[in-house]
Amino acid sequence: MQATSALQNNKGLSLIEVIVSLLIMTVMLLGLCQTIVVSISTNMQNVFRNEAVNVAEARMNGVLIDTLGTAHDGLRNIPYANIPAAAGAFNVTRTFRGSAAMTYTVTTIATSITDVVTSTISAYQITVSITWSYKGLTYTHSTMTVIRSIS
Repeated sequence: MQATSALQNNKGLSLIEVIVSLLIMTVMLLGLCQTIVVSISTNMQNVFRNEAVNVAEARMNGVLIDTLGTAHDGLRNIPYANIPAAAGAFNVTRTFRGSAAMTYTVTTIATSITDVVTSTISAYQITVSITWSYKGLTYTHSTMTVIRSIS
């Protein structure tokens, strides 16, 4: 009968091979974790930006309620003569996914457009800017329209 030594048995893995394979798997999993963190952050940036677009649209067309509970009519819903009085800034807070709250600053600028022939104000250029901060960076979304007098 021939004796076989443990060194000649190639049917299993050595402890070093197991440790090296676990180390490689750990590095791969850490890379995947970083990818997940980046994708969640990018997703939240997109969610906040989409809500900023919704806030700007509400400021232009609907009713927007600020953090103090004051309702601000959409700029297209107020009388033409009151448009300059609607200029200014206020804050709006939205909650996302049950816990993440974001405060948006809504700034409205009304610039008069004068008719060259009659030298009267014939329209207003309305600019609504929405500003918010996320992870130390400030983002801005602006939208603009022109509202003219019917007469």
